[in-house]
Amino acid sequence: MPQSVRRACYRMNNSETTGTVGRMLGQLARARWALLALTVVLGLAFLWVTTIGGAGRPKGRYAGSHDLIYFYVGGGCYRDGVNPYDYQKYTAWAKEHLAGNPYVDPSTKGVDTGYAYPPTAAVPFWALAHMSFNAVRLVWLGLNWASLAVVVGAMSWAVGRGRAERHANVPGDSGAAAWATPLILVGFTLLNPFTSHNMWMGQSSLIALAVLCGAWWAKERNLWLLCAVLTALATAKISMSVFFVLTLLIERKWRAFFATCALCFVLASIPLWQEGPLGVATTWLEAMKRYREARPALPTGTEAFGVRSVFAVWFGISNQGWEVVGLALFALAAWFRRSFTSLEFFAIGLALAALFVKGNDYDLVLLIPVLAACLVAAARSLGWTVLVVAAFAALAFPKRIYLEKMGAPGLLRTREIVLLLVTAGLMLRGLVWNRSGHAPR
Repeated sequence: MPQSVRRACYRMNNSETTGTVGRMLGQLARARWALLALTVVLGLAFLWVTTIGGAGRPKGRYAGSHDLIYFYVGGGCYRDGVNPYDYQKYTAWAKEHLAGNPYVDPSTKGVDTGYAYPPTAAVPFWALAHMSFNAVRLVWLGLNWASLAVVVGAMSWAVGRGRAERHANVPGDSGAAAWATPLILVGFTLLNPFTSHNMWMGQSSLIALAVLCGAWWAKERNLWLLCAVLTALATAKISMSVFFVLTLLIERKWRAFFATCALCFVLASIPLWQEGPLGVATTWLEAMKRYREARPALPTGTEAFGVRSVFAVWFGISNQGWEVVGLALFALAAWFRRSFTSLEFFAIGLALAALFVKGNDYDLVLLIPVLAACLVAAARSLGWTVLVVAAFAALAFPKRIYLEKMGAPGLLRTREIVLLLVTAGLMLRGLVWNRSGHAPR
């Protein structure tokens, strides 16, 4: 595109910097560091009150313990030579070792859905089982808090580098919206309900996201061994990490990919030794089938998330096989890999995983890199930045309001529609806009 036309487009996109709006934005820009500090303080306070403090939930005594029970019992089974995929043995171990534990909420159903984590979770969970349950609870809470710093740090680095690359050839300053990007990213990370829910419930999604973000950062810095270690650990949450593992193959990161495969065998060594490869594969698939039939995994449940849930709730269609659609869309993006920045491709993989691979709504912490990619793409225009913020605000709209205040559980599925539109926008930007020469590759 001629440079004169690009300058004209840039001036039109940034016409809001004139007049009253421009003066307001200028004042906010001068106070950006104070606003960022205030956002961090408010965000951390919100997380502390809603997790450790237990505001709106049972008191903090049970903070971080609910889903952690599954990991702890699985690790205990591995430690004692018991196959955790055997439902009867798994629940028996839980009753024997956790009955009456003061840090286990008696109102929960504990481990009733059974254990279905991949074999690569064996060594990490085995290590947890060598501590008391309360010690593990505190360690897991600490890991979740540390994960916040990792995710924000990695994505802030990604945003800074991505904005510099994408807008290197655009004349003028950084735009009225660019300075607000770190503020929006930090605010969404700390104040969305998925982060709080992960920390309160003691879930693994936030930790898995931190490991994935670290693996992506290591890949970008050509630290192949660190990338392999983190990617192998992330496979414990296979629904989130599957497309990133494929990315290593697509981008021909051979050392990182094959080292990841080798390390996965190491992480799965305990069940492989105890049950053998065939026994592990058979019992894991059976456990996965049992889990898919449990209440939290039903597509019509309020905890479920994905395109499958949209069709099940709105149209009464509960078809399987949506993973194939997600894989096909990822293959399309991979075919045109050069049209996307590394951050965009990472974000597209995570978004497709949320939409088409089995997941729950608390897995939506993986939207943070998706938001980062969208903010980089929109940073030159205040209008597009506002639209991105509105879309992610809709995604993070509290579920309880849909269910309890509005009495409209069907509206909960609008979140999938919003994420579909966001993902389509990212893909079309790469396939149409970038390929037309409008942005640096």
